[in-house]
Amino acid sequence: MTLRQPLDTGFKFHVQTQLSVGTEVLDHTFKIMESHALKYPLWLIPKGSHQGVVKKILTQLYGKAAYHSIQVDDEWSEEELLSTTQTVAAGNFDCMVACGNASCIGYAKHVLLKTKGIHPISLIVVPFGTLDGSECQGGFHTDTTTVESEDTVAVHAVFDGRLTRLATRKEVARTMCTSLLHVCTSILGTPDPMLMGFAESAFKHAHQTLEFILSASKESSSWIDCTLSASAVLHAAGVCADNRGISTIVSFAETLAIPDLADRHQTAAALLPFVMRYIGNTEPMLYKEIAKVLLGMDPVEFANAWVTLSEPKGTDRVIQQLCGDTHALLMNPRHIRELEPLLSLFPAQGGAL
Repeated sequence: MTLRQPLDTGFKFHVQTQLSVGTEVLDHTFKIMESHALKYPLWLIPKGSHQGVVKKILTQLYGKAAYHSIQVDDEWSEEELLSTTQTVAAGNFDCMVACGNASCIGYAKHVLLKTKGIHPISLIVVPFGTLDGSECQGGFHTDTTTVESEDTVAVHAVFDGRLTRLATRKEVARTMCTSLLHVCTSILGTPDPMLMGFAESAFKHAHQTLEFILSASKESSSWIDCTLSASAVLHAAGVCADNRGISTIVSFAETLAIPDLADRHQTAAALLPFVMRYIGNTEPMLYKEIAKVLLGMDPVEFANAWVTLSEPKGTDRVIQQLCGDTHALLMNPRHIRELEPLLSLFPAQGGAL
C-alpha cells in the first residue's frame, strides 16, 4: 500500500515476537530455542481433548528423554498460578513454552509478571484453538480487564499445522475479526511504511484465508493451509497493534465485552464493518488500496464475510445493531447538534464532543 503523506525522518518500530509457521515446525523447537540462547524449557500443556496431540508431538521431539511440563486448565485458579510461579522460581528453567489457547497463553504471561525480578524467564508461544489476538502482543486479557505489559511479550510464536488444524471454522473466523480490527485501527492516519507493510501482509493472508475457509474441508491439507495463513494474520496484527499503541476503538470493543454476555471476538466482529466503512468515508485512497490488496473485493464486504463466518448469535446481532445505530447517529451532524443539550446534562465532560 502506498503512502499518503511524507515520511518522518525519525521513528521507532519494533517486532518483538519472531515467527515460525509450518506444518511440522515444532520439530525444530530446539533450534528455535537456541536462536534465543535458551536451553531449559518448562512446557505448559492444555488440559482437555487437545492434550494428547501436544503430548504426541513432544514424545516425537524428545524420544525417551524426560521433559518438564505443567497442565493448564481453561478455568485455572490462583492457587494453580501460584504453584507454577513457585515451580519456575525454584527451577533452572530459562523459558516457558505455552501450547494452547488464549487462556493457556494468558496463564503463562501471568507467570512472567509474577516471576519478574525473581527469576527472569522468556516465553515462547504455540497458539492454537480459541485465540483472542493478544498472543503476539505485549499484554493479555482476563475476565475483567486487559493487562498491558512489555514484560509479557513472547520472544517467538510457533504455529504448527498439526495443532492449528484443530481450530474450528468458527474459531478461525472469530480470531480473524479480532485481528483485522487491530490492523484497521493501526493504519488510520499513519504514514509509517513499515506498519503499512505489515498491514498489507495481514490483508493478503486474510484474503487467502477467506478463500481457503470457503473451500477447504476440515480434514484436508488445505484446511491446515487455511489455519496457518490465519496464523500469519494474527502475528502481523500483533505487530501492528504493538506499534499503534492504545486504540480508542479497540478499547471500546473491550468495554462492550461483558462476561456471560459477549466476548471480545463478538464485539470486534460487531465493530469491524463500521471501522472499515469509516476508512472508506474518511480515507478513500486507503480504502482503494485495501481493495487492491484484496484483489478487487470491496473491503466492507470482506469484513462482513468474516463476521458472517463467525456465526453471530442473538447477542451479537444486538451488539451489531447498537454499533450500527451509534455509527449512524454520530456520523450525522444534525444528530450531534440535537444531542448536545442532552449530553450537557451529564456530569464531567457532558456535552464535549
